[in-house]
Amino acid sequence: MRFLLLSVVCTCVALLSSCTYFSALAVGTSAGVPLLSAALDRRAQLGTVQDFDITLFDGRSARVGDYSGQPLVLNFWADW
Repeated sequence: MRFLLLSVVCTCVALLSSCTYFSALAVGTSAGVPLLSAALDRRAQLGTVQDFDITLFDGRSARVGDYSGQPLVLNFWADW
């Protein structure tokens, strides 16, 4: 019985916290800190990246411009 009660309380807390988080995303602020709206504003301010060739892990090459209009994450790192 105790385990069941603890499970219900934990589930309610998790549900309430996730609802609070997602409602803060929809409104755009959480305790005065801009969330989604600030990210979208920043995205509008960013320019386009210059087109250049990249080598993929399997040895093929691709152009950054091939991914135009799609989200693209570039991870620049060294292996030395």
